[in-house]
Amino acid sequence: MSDQQQEELLVATLSDHMLDKLRQNSFKPYWRTAEEVKDLVILSLGEMEELVDAMEQGQAPWQIWREAADVANLVAMAADTYTHRWEKSND
Repeated sequence: MSDQQQEELLVATLSDHMLDKLRQNSFKPYWRTAEEVKDLVILSLGEMEELVDAMEQGQAPWQIWREAADVANLVAMAADTYTHRWEKSND
């Protein structure tokens, strides 16, 4: 497998887990309603701790991917919220 194929597989795997976690958590408030964008980043740090804990506990790879998806979702939400607010303030 080439480096590019490995990169594409990495992104696809993470994306699949991210979408699954978003669907599971669809009952939660929409992320753009966060008071501060930094709150989403702070939440991602807590998820990062969960990821490290899961690795230290030797959890199965699918569990690690799910924890990684939580981190990725929150930082993506922070970037999305920032972008949305930046665009709104620069109209």
